[in-house]
Amino acid sequence: MNNNHLYRQEYIRLLWIHSQQVSNQSAKANEQRRALKLHQKRKIKSLDKGLGLLKRAYLTMKHFSELREFNGMIEQNHIELLHRQQEEIQKLKSSWELHTAPSHQ
Repeated sequence: MNNNHLYRQEYIRLLWIHSQQVSNQSAKANEQRRALKLHQKRKIKSLDKGLGLLKRAYLTMKHFSELREFNGMIEQNHIELLHRQQEEIQKLKSSWELHTAPSHQ
């Protein structure tokens, strides 16, 4: 029996799920990035009265470094998600090929 339509439906479902996962991950990362920036801004403002120019520059550079590190972590998480998604698609493709291959009897 030919189940091409079932595999096609499963493939479309996987693509939709993957799209939602990427969107959710991006939204969460943007929210976390905004929270980090706000925290950094509040920290500088709370210390602002006694900060000299050099201390303020140091804190700003430290915050940029933290943001770069955060962005690197987010990028790594995104790469890992895409890798897992590719594996799911490959498993589905392998399953489809296995079930549609002509039998050797």
